[in-house]
Amino acid sequence: MYKELLLLLDVLDKSKEFDDILKYWKSIKKEKVKIFFSYAHKDREYLEEFKEYIKIFERNELVERWDDNELIVGEKWDYSIKEKIYSADIIIFLLSSTSLASDHIYNHELKIAFELKEMGESYVVPIIIKECLWDMTEFSEFQILPLDGKAVNSWTIREEAWASVSRGLKKAIDNIVESKQKSMQIKNTKNLNYKSVKENKSIDKKQVISNFLEIYSRWWFSIPRIINWGGERSNFEILNNMSRKEIELILLILEKENIIKSKLSEKNKDIYLYKYNN
Repeated sequence: MYKELLLLLDVLDKSKEFDDILKYWKSIKKEKVKIFFSYAHKDREYLEEFKEYIKIFERNELVERWDDNELIVGEKWDYSIKEKIYSADIIIFLLSSTSLASDHIYNHELKIAFELKEMGESYVVPIIIKECLWDMTEFSEFQILPLDGKAVNSWTIREEAWASVSRGLKKAIDNIVESKQKSMQIKNTKNLNYKSVKENKSIDKKQVISNFLEIYSRWWFSIPRIINWGGERSNFEILNNMSRKEIELILLILEKENIIKSKLSEKNKDIYLYKYNN
């Protein structure tokens, strides 16, 4: 913390606009860890039990959680769920034979989560709530909760199981908070001046991508091509500094809002034509 303050003071020394920079710094420090819950509806009681244990994290403004109970009537649920997965820092899977058998969870939520984990964009946290063959799935490669992989429903005192899970989750939260603080410190403090702060605050990345797709509406794109090729186009250089996760999330939002429509290439599953709706 002492080093962070010294870096901040160095920034403040170079600018007269102290208040704006301090507000910007505080907004960074208060960023919450976003948690997405994947579960089978048959296992909802376990989700509700676990919510009680992470309430203390929410009260201390450490996390912001989401599950499909938060869906609003009339929302495009598929887009909403994908949007929340892509924006999550931690993706929690409540494992049971029912959830492992779910085609929707496997084909959508699980595949996206593993992709984000491979890119280093999100943590995947599997929690065994009922005895199941989790060790015969991709989850066998992960650190399992509760302690020693003992299912929540097999603990004599269930509260002890959830306490074990909560402590394990807290470690993941702490790692993410520390990582975010270091990233922000490097990006926004060490070599920061007031001009760059104002520029970063004024950029509407969603509008940038929307404008890009409107201009190049006849082109086929993969996410890496948007970043690398698009980032070389005049007025779209910011694309080079955006992560794949960030762009995928914005594309989902644009499609959800009917600003664009995507068409999957028949030859390559990762290439899309994004038609701009005028």
